[in-house]
Amino acid sequence: MKKRIFSISALTLCLHLFLNVSLFSQVILDFESGNQGIEIANCWSFVQLNYQNNSQQPGLIIEGSFSGMTHQLNNPSPDANWIKTPWIRFSSGEITFDARLNGGPGSSRNIMLAYIGYDPQSSSPEKEADPVSFYTYSFPGQINNNTTIRQISVPVPAEIANSENAFKIRVSFYGNGGSARVLVDNLVFPGDYWSDTPLCLPMALIVDTDGDGVSDEEDDYPDDPFRAYNLFNPADDFGTVAFEDLWPSCGDSDYNDLILDFKLKFVLNATGEIVEMNNQFIVRAIGAGQKNGFGFSLSGVPVASVISANGDKLTQGIISKLPNGVEANQSEAVFVVVDNAFTVLSPVGGGYTGANTSPGAPWVEPDTVFFNVVFMNEGIPGPGGAVNYYNLTANEKFYNPFIFINLNRSKEVHMSDYEPTDLADASFFGTYDDDTTPSEGKYYKTKNNIPWAVLLTEKFDYPVEQADIIQSHLKFKNWAESNGSQFPEWFKPFQGYRNPDKIYVKP
Repeated sequence: MKKRIFSISALTLCLHLFLNVSLFSQVILDFESGNQGIEIANCWSFVQLNYQNNSQQPGLIIEGSFSGMTHQLNNPSPDANWIKTPWIRFSSGEITFDARLNGGPGSSRNIMLAYIGYDPQSSSPEKEADPVSFYTYSFPGQINNNTTIRQISVPVPAEIANSENAFKIRVSFYGNGGSARVLVDNLVFPGDYWSDTPLCLPMALIVDTDGDGVSDEEDDYPDDPFRAYNLFNPADDFGTVAFEDLWPSCGDSDYNDLILDFKLKFVLNATGEIVEMNNQFIVRAIGAGQKNGFGFSLSGVPVASVISANGDKLTQGIISKLPNGVEANQSEAVFVVVDNAFTVLSPVGGGYTGANTSPGAPWVEPDTVFFNVVFMNEGIPGPGGAVNYYNLTANEKFYNPFIFINLNRSKEVHMSDYEPTDLADASFFGTYDDDTTPSEGKYYKTKNNIPWAVLLTEKFDYPVEQADIIQSHLKFKNWAESNGSQFPEWFKPFQGYRNPDKIYVKP
């Protein structure tokens, strides 16, 4: 079990600013951050109590510009309004805080302190035991507006002081009658901050076997310090990319010339850098007579950031690769996975086109290509620098799949408005039905915005051979011509969205 603790310098620089921890083994809440979210992120809890900016109401000031203020205390239960500390390993000493009232008369106003231990069987996310009350303060006399500031001091209970275990303190506010609220400030708890964010469990109970800063509970690789998380795209099942290969002509527009299911798995380290990218591609159908290849680019990823890429099926002698597996003569990372899809899924022949698009033709079992890209080795990135997953995916077009047609590497087809790679032949743009206009950021679309490729984050029920997609998917034309603003779920099996007679069904 690895315990993560802060050094004195870290306490000085970070915790004093954000968690209000001093250098004298105290945990302090003085509300001066002005932002309750900061304290919540560092494992404080609040119920029916808000931060009150008193700079415009000097009569309410306890100290500084901010205090905590409860809601009106008309509930006699100590569970109604409270502040709860993070986990603390308490030392001997005094718990101190200041409090005053604000509001109309009432019959009573009270503050109760209770300590809370750790209970692994608890249903609460923080595994809290039941509170144990150890002190109650009652405001004296008639409850009137803006009464005297009360400076309250309470000894840390002997049963939790100097313990090896961590505890929390809940400071509850309750009362009867009237509208009076309690303002509270300058809460000081002797001891060491002992919460491990973001889980907010006691630090000693966070197991981090590999020491990468990610708890075993959250770590997909608890024994590997160089790997921490698996992220999948799509998150569930497989997505599909579907291509029409008669570009720049519209052709038969059946979008089944290559049906390729995909799932991308990104392995990240503790800081969000990509260690490797595991790609799974299933060639499900080919409704083409041409020999088409498939690849993808990662927008913004330098070629030299890739250490290695493996798993491609290249048989035609038309692809040039660098030693790290990236395609040569590209300004960013481009990978050709298959140079002829028929080497993965064989055509059925017998007068039928391709495989798994013609009703009545024999079914060909789809095959899978596993393609792996490595960005870091034992924590060391490629010479082009580490690739941060969150920076990469901030660009919604970071993953750019494409085909190239009939062994012509320069004749690429991408999704609409996705840029071609450096090896694409731009002379095809603007010919036949293509209305690509690079200066406007328009690529691979007709004048009416009809694309030659679509990417879906679920498996696509595609048209049968030579069935125009507008015959099978009745909202596709509206979706495309509206540039995606209408019928964004055109591919779903909703009422009125499909003609099932024009959609391929596995025999």
